Amino acid sequence: MAALLLVITLLMTFVDVTAFNVMGYANVQYTILYYQYRDLSFQSFPFIGYLLQTDWISLPILHSFTNGFFSGIFSNLLEFYATQSIFKMAIDLTLPLASVANITDTHDVGFVIMSSFGHGCHLLKLSEYLQIIITAATSLSCRYSPTVQCTRSWDSKEGFLVIIDNMMNLELLFEASNQTCSTDLVPYWDFDAPHNSTISYQSRDTSAAAIFASDLVELSQYVTARETKDYFLTSAKSIVDPLASPTYLILGNKDYVLRAIIVNGTQGPYSEKPYDIATVLGNYYLTQTVLRLFKL
Repeated sequence: MAALLLVITLLMTFVDVTAFNVMGYANVQYTILYYQYRDLSFQSFPFIGYLLQTDWISLPILHSFTNGFFSGIFSNLLEFYATQSIFKMAIDLTLPLASVANITDTHDVGFVIMSSFGHGCHLLKLSEYLQIIITAATSLSCRYSPTVQCTRSWDSKEGFLVIIDNMMNLELLFEASNQTCSTDLVPYWDFDAPHNSTISYQSRDTSAAAIFASDLVELSQYVTARETKDYFLTSAKSIVDPLASPTYLILGNKDYVLRAIIVNGTQGPYSEKPYDIATVLGNYYLTQTVLRLFKL
């Protein structure tokens, strides 16, 4: 046991020393680079460099998929050192990239925005950064083809060009979705229903949510692994909480007079409006879920 503890201690020490060595050297090198590019008014950023030459080959701000990584390095340094000087450098190198969010003729917008504004948004929690991420995701989504079911990499003269880098640019779409999607876990009324991002409310299906929550509680009783059981139960509660809130309870709207429990249910593809109604099955499964949770 003593030998094992010694090995673990040595490994931890090695990791700490390595971290400080690498980050310290990066801080020195890139602080020098920061001032070099500041003197150039941040009109271009480093792309590649030849080891026997002192200067990097640089590319204009809007013309390289690597331009976000320069500011991203300073976000890494800021997370490690948390100093005011690095904070300023990170901001100075990130803001010039804002107009990249409006580019629609390449998928590379994902690389640039996520390594700069994406990292910075997680670190600094700036609403301005989040808005740029959302704008960039909208730009990238313009390159999606429902026929191909993929985003187009570049505007080639022939065919629909898709390269493996597409997978990395998907991070931008996921990030924007995670930051803007509803957190109440009540699904939209139909998978194929049109989504209008200009309005705050999209029709939901509380009946489906109630059924799913009930099933999750039941599933939790069939598994023995504590982690899995807790995951099912926590997920069920995360669905029930909004269903039991004024948002979806019928008592949340003084104009509702129907003797029901929850609103915004869905009942089949009928010619008349099949959604935003009360359903007896939705009421049943909500009460069933609550009862099942109560009996645990």
